[in-house]
Amino acid sequence: MKKTNKLLVSGLALSLVLSQGVSAVAAKGTNQKKSSHKVDKNKNGMDDKWEKKYKLSGKNLAKQDKDKDGLSNLIEYKLKLNPTSKDTDKDKIPDGLEDSDKDQLSNQAEINLGTNPADADSDNDKVKDGTEKDKNGVKFANKIQDLELAIVTSKKSIHFEYELKSKKFIIDIEKKSLPKGQVVSLVKQLEHSKNLTQEAALKIIQSRLGLKNGDHLEGSVKLLNGTSFELEKDFTEVSENQGTAKNDDLKGNDDHHSHNGDQGDNDDDNGDQDGNHQGDDN
Repeated sequence: MKKTNKLLVSGLALSLVLSQGVSAVAAKGTNQKKSSHKVDKNKNGMDDKWEKKYKLSGKNLAKQDKDKDGLSNLIEYKLKLNPTSKDTDKDKIPDGLEDSDKDQLSNQAEINLGTNPADADSDNDKVKDGTEKDKNGVKFANKIQDLELAIVTSKKSIHFEYELKSKKFIIDIEKKSLPKGQVVSLVKQLEHSKNLTQEAALKIIQSRLGLKNGDHLEGSVKLLNGTSFELEKDFTEVSENQGTAKNDDLKGNDDHHSHNGDQGDNDDDNGDQDGNHQGDDN
């Protein structure tokens, strides 16, 4: 009996030693795991080591855009980009125009739209952000983010800027050289053109605005999918349907003025005298 008790005591002692050893190893592992966690003393959502690596400092650090690529430091941190370089991977595509989550929308466009540039399906509806459509059936990936045109004809000069921001568009027409409704119609036609190219854009603009021999056009266009190109042309040829398109535009302008606004565009005109307009695009 004494021998049995002695064995039990020895077994218990060995068990305690082993459990202490396991606990020590577990505690060591926990400490190691904790040390690998990010340290964010200023509570701005970014690892302090990452901030130190890129020598970032100052107030509102998360909102700063040190490399001027349209992406804040916090966004660059989440996308694992270099906040001090406009082109982290040196592929000649600015970080803002990259599509980090492969949803057919550029990083900059996603911030503009309020979607997550690090998540291809921000609303978890099993439809990628770029494939989502607006009320006109246009995929977000095909929508125009910026369009600027300067046109000189034998009769007048036309200059306007169109910008899509937070799902609303702003139109600035210099000296009211072109009706707002015509700009909106032009943008819609450009957006309905699949895989818009420089050549296709020039043809659509020539047709919609009735440009002819001797007219000169300069400008640029940027799509939400990151595609962008410059536009420049001296028109020397008249398209076959140019006359028809021009007449249609003139008729559309008359309708626009007679109805005090294009209800089909569903836009709100703020009535500014300097030609600034805003409308809801979604």
